[in-house]
Amino acid sequence: MKKILIVEDSLIVRKMLEALVKPLGHEVIGCECVQEAMNVSGAHMAILDYRLPDGTGLDVAKRLKASNPSTTTVLLTARGNEAEKEGARTSKEIDIFLEKPV
Repeated sequence: MKKILIVEDSLIVRKMLEALVKPLGHEVIGCECVQEAMNVSGAHMAILDYRLPDGTGLDVAKRLKASNPSTTTVLLTARGNEAEKEGARTSKEIDIFLEKPV
């Protein structure tokens, strides 16, 4: 069983992502902000919203990769241009960059 971290401030989107991952048999930890996510350790994968109330998914990815470089990070965003300007698409901390439909 792998530990999957989902950091998404929209409760509806977070619960939807959790519902997709849980049936695969993994432990899922849902967080709504950077602060909560910083208290999680040992995640094998992180699905991160870009824009969060207290920072960005890129902030979370940097911390996760610093403590465990093998953590797979997926950044989801409806603000592709904004995230790209911050270097999210080319960041070594982001393994997969996905844009949400607007």
